[in-house]
Amino acid sequence: MSAEVGIGQAVRGGGRAQRSLGSRVWYEVSKFTRKKPLGAFGAVVLFVLIGMAAFAPIITSYGPLQQSTGPALAGPSMEHLAGTDQFGRDVFTRIVYGARISLFISVGATIMAIIPATTFGMMCAYFRGPFDLVFQRIVDAFQAIPGLILLITIVSILGSGQFNVILALAIPASITGSRLQRAASMQVTGRDYVLAARSLGATHTRIIFQYILPNIMAPIIIVVSLGFGGYILAESSLSFLGYGVPPPAPSWGGMLASDGRRYMYVAPHMFIAPAIALSVVVFGVNMFGDAMRDILDPRLRGSS
Repeated sequence: MSAEVGIGQAVRGGGRAQRSLGSRVWYEVSKFTRKKPLGAFGAVVLFVLIGMAAFAPIITSYGPLQQSTGPALAGPSMEHLAGTDQFGRDVFTRIVYGARISLFISVGATIMAIIPATTFGMMCAYFRGPFDLVFQRIVDAFQAIPGLILLITIVSILGSGQFNVILALAIPASITGSRLQRAASMQVTGRDYVLAARSLGATHTRIIFQYILPNIMAPIIIVVSLGFGGYILAESSLSFLGYGVPPPAPSWGGMLASDGRRYMYVAPHMFIAPAIALSVVVFGVNMFGDAMRDILDPRLRGSS
């Protein structure tokens, strides 16, 4: 009898814990929505972007390269929500599949940029001296070159394609982005626990990755959230100029450049639909990044 009572109490306690966890999550979400409505809008846009990329075959029954799905240059209708292009391809389908390209390139560039940027920044702040001096001059040289010209130059050397676009976006970002991580790391390197680890003979690698890295995670998250939308826009800009993902891949920038611009006056939906998708996604992701910065930055936390 006592065992049954104990089991019943445990089950009720587990149910209360689950309800309590769910209540706390809902409370935090509601609080975030009230205090940062634009940030909440950005979070929804980001989830929609991920959903479009992940469930594209479920969202639309057409393929991104499938031709003659309807009359060529037809306007929006119930069957073709964003109309068709000059080959009869469904524009909405190409926008949905274009989300995959934008998400893949932006995530890939973010990962390939933030890892070396953080590593270089921590090393400059920790070692300082000649290493920091030389590396900062390299950063100055990269920052002196206009960003779009630098991207076009790198893509011209590497060639077009999704992976080369990722490299073109990540290479300059990994260099110039290290300066912010260096500034954040310099605030940590002089703290007592770092000095104590040095005095106890801890290796440089252990100090950098065990004592400095965990304490600069907030700036890293801020850089990632704010840079995500920039990579989407940069990829679209390269594709618009003909240096990004080559056709017939459904890149949003490519849709604006090749087909959308050519048929802007005959079939304006071919230009307007991808332009709206790009604008909403970049705006939403940037708003989410701003909200994350306000929450994670201690200097802004009091005013958020």
